[in-house]
Amino acid sequence: MHTVKFHRFQNGMRVVTVSRPHLHSAAVRVTLPTGSAHDPPRLSGVAHFFEHIVFRGTERRPYGADDVLGRLSADANAGAGRHHTTFRATCSARNVAATAEVFHDCLTGPTFQAIDGEREVIRSEILGHERHGGLSMDSGDIAHRLALGAAHPAAREGTGDDESVRRIAATHLRVHARKSVHAGGRVVLAGPLPHEELLAAAKP
Repeated sequence: MHTVKFHRFQNGMRVVTVSRPHLHSAAVRVTLPTGSAHDPPRLSGVAHFFEHIVFRGTERRPYGADDVLGRLSADANAGAGRHHTTFRATCSARNVAATAEVFHDCLTGPTFQAIDGEREVIRSEILGHERHGGLSMDSGDIAHRLALGAAHPAAREGTGDDESVRRIAATHLRVHARKSVHAGGRVVLAGPLPHEELLAAAKP
């Protein structure tokens, strides 16, 4: 048995708490209202780049969030889709507030200092995709090109191409952060805790 409650903070952020007393672990999920379909044409892949780099260093954690998430035994991942970008983690119930705080720090205080190294990671990812005539052969990418036309924003390859990824600079990532993080998103917290504790974990 579980119960669900919906909340909205004064800054516009929506929070969903799911209290499931029978669980032994908790989950944190942050969804931002931007994805690859919102990327400027010359900066295709900026949402994907942002999803990569926010874990690589913040003002509070200049060496990145991987170590602290590891110490929290939080299994974290992220993904940039066509219309949304998600950051998610599973952790023990006692660490749900700490895990949510790490996500908040990564999304609101990234320094983008590791941009050059992360650019090479993304370029390697792009080069590893199966391509034909310069176009991705991913089944989802093919379906969107056929349904919407190759020029449609939602038909662009989410990772961007080598040229656009080379073009992305820290200034572009900061603009993307203002557009997506501060535009309001949705946070979901689930676990064997009362709604009040889950909601408190979501507060900045």
